[in-house]
Amino acid sequence: MTTTTTTSQIRQNFHDDSINGINKLINMYWHGNYSCMSLWQHFTRDDVALSNIACYFEKVGKIKCWKAKQLMCYMNTRGGRVTMNDIQAPKLDWSSALEAFESTLEFEKNVNKELLTLHSIALKNNDYQLQNFLETEFLCDMVKYIEELGWIITNLRRVGKGIGEFVFDEQYFSNPEKIHTFTLLTEKMKNLKLND
Repeated sequence: MTTTTTTSQIRQNFHDDSINGINKLINMYWHGNYSCMSLWQHFTRDDVALSNIACYFEKVGKIKCWKAKQLMCYMNTRGGRVTMNDIQAPKLDWSSALEAFESTLEFEKNVNKELLTLHSIALKNNDYQLQNFLETEFLCDMVKYIEELGWIITNLRRVGKGIGEFVFDEQYFSNPEKIHTFTLLTEKMKNLKLND
């Protein structure tokens, strides 16, 4: 028996450009998860040994996974069809924590750009539900996360490599409540009962 993709009976006011934009974001979030797992493994290596930074990237990876699934559920709710693409292998070695966080910031700025592009598409097509979904579930968190990355990068530039990175790893992450990413993950995991 062959399966053909047909238009969903529940699809209404859900433009093809919106579906394509959501699919692009889903794949970006899966790539982000893959990249975070690569960063986690790098910072847990015996010759790097920055465990709090590793933990940070592990938690960010879980958020990326959760966001990808959230977009996939949204797609199904609206009657769209998810398209999965190949995920490019991430970089495995980093010269410093600063380089890793700068690369992460660039990636997140690209994700934010795609979120804003999708929001504009929704606005152009009078898709108020998609606009609201993006604003409440993605854009607000993204602004806070980009700011957080900026603070981390500023502090890593300030302390330098070597002992500075070690002190940063020990001190910056000592109070998880002040770190938006940890707070966000804690809230999401409570909602999903994913604590581990």
